[in-house]
Amino acid sequence: MSNDLRDHIEHIRRHAKLEERADIHAFTDAVVACSALAKTFEVDDVIALLEVMRDGVTYDEVMFSLVHVVEAARPEVYMEALLTVLPRMEPVAKELATELIGRITNSPGDASQFVRYAATVGREVHVPLTRLLVNAEALGFPHAASMRRTLEEEWSK
Repeated sequence: MSNDLRDHIEHIRRHAKLEERADIHAFTDAVVACSALAKTFEVDDVIALLEVMRDGVTYDEVMFSLVHVVEAARPEVYMEALLTVLPRMEPVAKELATELIGRITNSPGDASQFVRYAATVGREVHVPLTRLLVNAEALGFPHAASMRRTLEEEWSK
């Protein structure tokens, strides 16, 4: 991770409560700066961004901007990071995690790649990922149910 990227991620962490105007501006500026570097992200960079995500902040649309930054990373990087952090992320950012999972299910190429990665994860990821896929299905992501069934078959082998 470059020093610039490390600084931007630290700014995002520091201002993630998004309670005051200054926090919103600092957070947004750091998100924009990170976005410009997204194609250079490594797994640990994306994990750091995912760990900042929280549901229920006052300005949730500002927090949602992290979804776009994470998605701008190379797919193999953000998928590995998401699967790594999912058990810790789901309790505090269920809505944002559901959105990320749902958006993956909507892209056929990303969905098949994600299934390949998710088929190999440990049991600690199965339950939260299954819950998030059920949530994504309830929110209208049409391919979430088929991904869930495919993964359940893979995990039962």
